[in-house]
Amino acid sequence: VRIYVSIPNAGQTLVSGLFAQGRIATETARGLSVPVSAVDQRGTSPSVLRLRASRVQRVPVETGVRDDIAERIEITSGLAAGDTVLLGSAQVLSEGTVVRVRKE
Repeated sequence: VRIYVSIPNAGQTLVSGLFAQGRIATETARGLSVPVSAVDQRGTSPSVLRLRASRVQRVPVETGVRDDIAERIEITSGLAAGDTVLLGSAQVLSEGTVVRVRKE
C-alpha cells in the first residue's frame, strides 16, 4: 500500500533523502494492558503473576491486541485496573511468596 505523508518543515531542517519510519494503526482498543514480558505464555494458557494482599498469585488471563513496537499486550480478562503484576526477575517467585513493595 502506498501512503503519502505531508510533514511540516517551516524551519527547513528536513532535507530530501532522509530516512523515516512510521506506523499506521489498523486497529485501536481502549482497555487494560501490561508489558509483554509480564505474560507467561509457556503453559497451556497465558498467565501473569499478580500481588494480592502482599502475596504472589498466578492468574490465568485472556489476551487481546498485541503491540510489538510498544511491547504491550491487552488483557481482556483475569486482571483489573490497579492490579500489580510482576516483571523481570520477580517472575521466578513461587505462588504464595510474601512480597513487600517499597516506594522510593
